[in-house]
Amino acid sequence: MTILEKLLSWSFVGMTMLWHCIVPQETVLRESVSITEVQHLYDEQGRLVFDQLVLWGEDDHVIYWRLIKCDADIPRRDWQTGGYVTTFIDGERVRSVQSLAFRERWEQWDVELADREVLPKEKRRGLRSR
Repeated sequence: MTILEKLLSWSFVGMTMLWHCIVPQETVLRESVSITEVQHLYDEQGRLVFDQLVLWGEDDHVIYWRLIKCDADIPRRDWQTGGYVTTFIDGERVRSVQSLAFRERWEQWDVELADREVLPKEKRRGLRSR
């Protein structure tokens, strides 16, 4: 990682932290999931295709997923609760999602697509809207 990339990465983290100071707490949608996952998907030649955040429910099905756009989207350890928290902007909303478990995968198959074959997107619980 170059110095410029590190600075940009930290500036995103700083902007996210600043956002949390500016935005009233009532406007942050808080939610809990069973497992927070970061999946790094690679192609057949071993090149990174994308990184995604996958949120799993208690029923072992995907609740929500999104591409990781910057380092601020990566879940962080929450030492107060003993779990993990990820905060991101979802449309016009700020979401803060907590979980007790975290896992990270480096794979050549998309876990969200595989889960979609078992439970179609339309039947997923999803994140709450308010």
